[in-house]
Amino acid sequence: MRDVLVRAGVNKVQTAKALGVSRQHCTGLSTSTGWRIGHRHTVCVPVWLAHKATETGCIMSFGWIAGAGILYAIFVRPWQMTWGTTREEATEPLPGDELVSNPKNQATHAITIAAPPADVWPWLVQLGQDRAGFYSYTFLENLLGCQMRNTYRIVPTWQHLAVGDGILFHPKRPRIPVVVVDPERSLVIGGLLDPKTGNPMNSRDVDPDNYLATSWAFVLRPTTDGKTRLIVRLRGRWPDGLGDWLIQHLFWEPAHFVMEWKMLRTINRLAESESGVGQTRTLPEQPRATTI
Repeated sequence: MRDVLVRAGVNKVQTAKALGVSRQHCTGLSTSTGWRIGHRHTVCVPVWLAHKATETGCIMSFGWIAGAGILYAIFVRPWQMTWGTTREEATEPLPGDELVSNPKNQATHAITIAAPPADVWPWLVQLGQDRAGFYSYTFLENLLGCQMRNTYRIVPTWQHLAVGDGILFHPKRPRIPVVVVDPERSLVIGGLLDPKTGNPMNSRDVDPDNYLATSWAFVLRPTTDGKTRLIVRLRGRWPDGLGDWLIQHLFWEPAHFVMEWKMLRTINRLAESESGVGQTRTLPEQPRATTI
């Protein structure tokens, strides 16, 4: 039909009308993208067809996003939340669990270190923004203004930590309380915090459901072959809200995994070096970043 109209010398608007497409419902396209008829004529594409293509693209994009989300929830997130652990380690009670009843998330990670607990503990007890750092990616931490640096040596003045002390994460945020110090066995920080200010709260004075409850536990277990199993667990509960849920699951959980993975790997290298040669390995310290 279209070829017949073209050969008869009918122009593209007339051809569109003959095909049942009104001029008001068309949008013109170049010969490179439209319906080519003959060598010199192009029939315009109906607006409804362009809308249909856009709608199809949106549906396909939504499908890809939904599919990626399902794959993440089924395969990636369970691995990410239990990296390095056995099934028992991922589910068993650990010191500090009592600080967060009915947690909304729980991440448990573990690593085997070829060193006894006595050589691992000194690296844990000096954690903190104003101490040895967290042995992770400081350039990422400093994007949030943490002014973080890592110290890759054991500092004697940082080897004293007691219940009631605080661990600093950010120079402009309150310290997180230390609640358990069991040398060469377990270290736990956390408690009930104001989600806006980060100030520690007393659960007897406020409704815990309106505040952030968190615990970060480091548990050391000797193995029969003289090594150490380091298990780290983060638990959290926060006030109900879609925004908080999205931030926790889509940002903080992946970010925490990346940072803690790096921390465990670094502690592993440092402790094994200490145990292997009898003295700490000195790596170049990183300068503190300026406040952003």
